[in-house]
Amino acid sequence: MNRSETQFVMDDLSTPRTAHLVGIGGTGMKNLALILAEWGWTVTGSDESLTVETSCLLAEMGIETSTRHVAANIKPACNLLIYSKAVPADNEERRAASALQITQLSYPQFLGQLSQSKETLAVAGTHGKTTTTALLGWILDRADLDAITIFGGDYLDGSQISGDSDTSRFVVEACEFTESFLALDAQSAVILNIESDHFDCYDSFQSTVRSFATFAQKLTHSGGNLIIEQSALQTIRHSGVELDSKRLETFTLDDQTDADWTVRNIELIPSGSRFDVIYRGVELGNFSLPVVGRHMIANALAAMALAMGQGSDIIAIRDAMKTFPGVKRRFELIEHAAGITVIDDYAHHPTAITATLEAARQQFPDQRLIVAFQPHQLSRTQALFNDFVKAFSAADHVVIVPIYAARENAHFDHWRVSQDLALTISAQWTRASFCSSLDHLGATLDDICLAGDVLMTLGAGDINQVAYDFSRRLLRHYAS
Repeated sequence: MNRSETQFVMDDLSTPRTAHLVGIGGTGMKNLALILAEWGWTVTGSDESLTVETSCLLAEMGIETSTRHVAANIKPACNLLIYSKAVPADNEERRAASALQITQLSYPQFLGQLSQSKETLAVAGTHGKTTTTALLGWILDRADLDAITIFGGDYLDGSQISGDSDTSRFVVEACEFTESFLALDAQSAVILNIESDHFDCYDSFQSTVRSFATFAQKLTHSGGNLIIEQSALQTIRHSGVELDSKRLETFTLDDQTDADWTVRNIELIPSGSRFDVIYRGVELGNFSLPVVGRHMIANALAAMALAMGQGSDIIAIRDAMKTFPGVKRRFELIEHAAGITVIDDYAHHPTAITATLEAARQQFPDQRLIVAFQPHQLSRTQALFNDFVKAFSAADHVVIVPIYAARENAHFDHWRVSQDLALTISAQWTRASFCSSLDHLGATLDDICLAGDVLMTLGAGDINQVAYDFSRRLLRHYAS
């Protein structure tokens, strides 16, 4: 595919076109499909893992979907095929599109092309990208600063912030997987943190740092502005890369540093947090955030810094933060029934798990915490095994299921490593057990959970379905 083909598609956003999305069930792809449909495009899609909920949501916008990847899904009238990075080149629909000479773009490539025609604000980092992007889009929308907002999640209240095709501002989650974020042409960005992850595409922490450093250099060398967490900046500098200090602002939750943005008087409460924001020594006031966890304050500080750079005033930011609904699968309350509270969270990295369980202890200090965890990818679980062991120290009972095989073939090691993880957690920190499948997990949790307990399902795979199934059983029991 040559540049002119790609640019032709992106130069005609306001003209209704026909697109097919392969992998439409992923949250980012689904949200993109909804935006394109709202712009008047004819959109179709396919995904073998498409849920009924997503299918119905897309159907409400006139988007036809299929749970099969077949050539017949690609119509000659299609102008563009957008595919998830998980979809290989030999996918039947991609082969059919090639035969019809239909332009193909990966999801990151499409976002990159979109960023070239907009003022783009990109949110990068190993953790917190989805929530920070969602909060930034929320703030700008409430401040009447229109933006197209695309992130890999959904607002808990079902809100959609899309923006018209001619909207000049673009807020986007910038993922480091396979260096996807390097496709973006951003004018402003944030780097929330840098840690080892995505071991199927980064062979070392140094290679991860180099990728983030390249992202930062690309932005600052083109005159863009970077908001970066202070220790992440130190990590990049320690790698030998220097960034233009005139294009940087730093943030941290440690008020004993010289960071540009920081906080004081943090008050963690069951409903969220309250804190004072300081910018270069000037107190900007007290803010409330209705999502729990100290780590969420860092996300909010980054979103605030980007929003102020877009002209949002303090009052608008404060009011928007108060009403932020949160994001699905981020400390999401699924149900409270029969005395048991059920919460689901996407946490699948040791740092995120630790922060999530600390937030749970913040909200439920005196209740027993039961955690069901589905590890995500064998490579990640093996590389960070010791960190995973420590991450569950705040739990009272942990149940581990086999590793979710994402972008890899499932085999015996997906069981064995999960079993080893459960045994090691039990030996070193807290009670832990192994459950052979999600199908058996519900019965296992029935035996463990008691009235007064908090059950958390953690993982980036499909363990959230267990949270819903378990909740339905609780409600039936409660009703009887």
